[in-house]
Amino acid sequence: MSPILVLFLGAALSFAAWPWLARLVQVTEDRSTLTLLSGALTLHLMLLSLDLVGIRWHSGLLVAVLLLAVLLASALTRRPEHPPAQWSSPPGWGDVVATGALGVFATLTLLQWNLAPDFIFHWGIKGKVFALTGGIDTAFLARPENAVHLHPDYPNLLPNLYATTAILGGQFSELAMATWSILWFGATLLAARVALVRLGAPRDLGLATLALVLLMFGVGYLTAGAADWLLVVALMVALASLITPPDKRGDIRLGIAAGVAAAGKIEGVVLAAVLIAVQLLRHIRRDRSLSIASIVRCAAPTLLVVVPWWWLVVRHDLFAPSNLGPLDPTRTGVVLETLWQAWLTPNWHGFTCLLLGLPWLLRSKTLRPLALVCLAQGGFYLLVYLTTPVDPAALVATSAPRLFFHLLPVTIIGLVAMLGGSGAASDRDRGGGVELGPGRGEQDVHVDLRVDRVGTE
Repeated sequence: MSPILVLFLGAALSFAAWPWLARLVQVTEDRSTLTLLSGALTLHLMLLSLDLVGIRWHSGLLVAVLLLAVLLASALTRRPEHPPAQWSSPPGWGDVVATGALGVFATLTLLQWNLAPDFIFHWGIKGKVFALTGGIDTAFLARPENAVHLHPDYPNLLPNLYATTAILGGQFSELAMATWSILWFGATLLAARVALVRLGAPRDLGLATLALVLLMFGVGYLTAGAADWLLVVALMVALASLITPPDKRGDIRLGIAAGVAAAGKIEGVVLAAVLIAVQLLRHIRRDRSLSIASIVRCAAPTLLVVVPWWWLVVRHDLFAPSNLGPLDPTRTGVVLETLWQAWLTPNWHGFTCLLLGLPWLLRSKTLRPLALVCLAQGGFYLLVYLTTPVDPAALVATSAPRLFFHLLPVTIIGLVAMLGGSGAASDRDRGGGVELGPGRGEQDVHVDLRVDRVGTE
């Protein structure tokens, strides 16, 4: 069958199936994304533990580990006894577009037309070697010839998922590994749907715009199999915690998202730290204090990931010297010039200009935490470009479009909320949000007034 025919057939089936899918996710969308992320994170931590004590991974053991991970993930994300009146909303035309975009991305991924170069030369190689070795092969990572292209000091959530898939499947299949990106794409859309509903924003417009932008860049820049999707979905899942008053369930959600980000890439470790810091600051601003329980809920998953990862990196001398260097202001001109070129890359078709709207989101008390997280993470990326002792032009040109990818999806949701009446104007009309705003006693109440549309955890 012609690949083009397969593509159009996949898109047609996706559009035909959207009403059933929309009814299904209307009930499960919030829990399904959390279960996926917490299950992947739990599996990763279990594999790390087995590796640290010298137990080789094999199919029988991994089946037991996988079942335990699913059970623990389900327990972490169990449905509350008294769920809010509306966590979701009936399907609309945005669901049609989103399901179609996901179908097109899935079809192209299954045809292996959009495999990421990083998957071929980095993440996929690690996963295959880990599967053959039955664990994290630090001797392989420490080889001098792997110091540049293999990034031996990166966290290993994605290679561990690939290794588990290969061991359980009996072979390493590029097709099977690439399907993980389909899951991350779908989870991002579900998390965005939850955030849009809680914001009371134009859900169909936001969901359709996000889905098409993800499809555009996800295919055009060849992202299937890459780790950047982990940061995209983690930040989108954390968004629902950032736009609602800080509470126990919000802390758990944000903690899981931060842990996944930290386990995905080195820059994800910084993103996790920023997410945790903003959430804890919100607790302090609201309650005038900070409980140990809140700290544990927000930070425990990240600490469980970072401590063993850092121990392995230090023990086996895996940290690349090129990751960090002294601040060099003389690089500013080259960095800004190359950033401008990356900003205008054809793969983004100008959508990167939406990132300029992040300062505007600071006007909204509800969206301010989101803006602070994105601006802090973007500032970290700029700092890396000014300090890393490698050719700045080459570094920016090869990485900046992907770094924009981390921040742009949540920025789109924030801008849709602002333009749709859930931003600064809505804060003024309804009394504002609670995020990083006044403390206890001055707290705004728009969430309670709009429980029929937003809902809280």
